[in-house]
Amino acid sequence: MNYLYKRIYAELTNRAFKLSKLEQRIQKEMSPSSPDTLIVRGKPDYPCYYLHRSDGDGAKDIYISVKNTDIVRKMIQNDYQVRLQKRVNYELKTLQHFLPKLKHLIDHSPEDLYDHAPPGRKKHISPYLLGPEATIEKWMNEPFTPLQYPGAPSGYVTEKGETVRSKSELLIASYLYKMQIPYKYEKPLSLAGTGTVHPDFTIIDPHTLREVYIEHMGMMDNDDYRANALRKLESYILNGYLPGESLIVFFESDRLPLNTRTLEAMLRRFAP
Repeated sequence: MNYLYKRIYAELTNRAFKLSKLEQRIQKEMSPSSPDTLIVRGKPDYPCYYLHRSDGDGAKDIYISVKNTDIVRKMIQNDYQVRLQKRVNYELKTLQHFLPKLKHLIDHSPEDLYDHAPPGRKKHISPYLLGPEATIEKWMNEPFTPLQYPGAPSGYVTEKGETVRSKSELLIASYLYKMQIPYKYEKPLSLAGTGTVHPDFTIIDPHTLREVYIEHMGMMDNDDYRANALRKLESYILNGYLPGESLIVFFESDRLPLNTRTLEAMLRRFAP
C-alpha cells in the first residue's frame, strides 16, 4: 500500500464531501438570475454602479444611487454564487471521476507485488520496490553502534530488553512499544556544525517511512544542562530537523514531570 496515495485519497475524499455540501448550500441560497447586467465604472476606490438593461427601446445604463447599494450587493453576490457553483461543480465531477482510480492504485500498488507474495515465492525475489512493512523491517535490521556510556544505570530495562538511562526514557520506550511504533535507542545521527549526536530515540514514521528523532530533556532545572539542551535543540533546527515535524522534544523539570497524556498525544500520529 502506498501511504502517500492513501493520505491524498483521504484528503481528496474529504474535499469532495465538503464541495458536495457547498454545492447544496449555493443552490439553496442563490437568488433568481436578473435579466439586467451590473456595470462598474469609475475609480477602484470610488466605483459607480449601473444597471445595463436591454428592452424594446434598446440598451441603456441606469445609474444606481448609493441609497440602493443593497441591489448592488445582491447582484454581485449572485454573480459570485453563479461563478462559484460552476467551479465547485467542475472540481466535484473531476474528483468523482478520479477518486475510484486512485483507490484502485492504493489497492493494487507496485509495492504489493512483493509485500503480498507467498513466502515460497517471496524468498526468491529481489524486489525493486519495498512497501511499508518490508521497509520498516529492513530499517529495523540495519545495524548501528549505540552510544557507549561508562557507568550507565542497569535498572531500567524496556520491553525490548534494552537498558535505558532514566525512568522517563523507560516510560517513552514503553509507550513506543505499546503503540507499535518502530524505534531504535540512541542511534547515531550526524549534525553539521556539531558532529555525531545520539537522539534518545529514533523512530520511523510508518506513514511516511521517514526517520523522526525524539529527545527527552529531563533536567531543565539545572542551568548547565538547560544551556546544553538548548544548544542541542538549536543544532537540530539548523540542520533542518524542526520540532513537531522530524523532531519531537519532551521537556521535564522537578516541578513538571513528564506528562503521560502529552506523551501519548505526541506519539499517537506515528502509530501504524
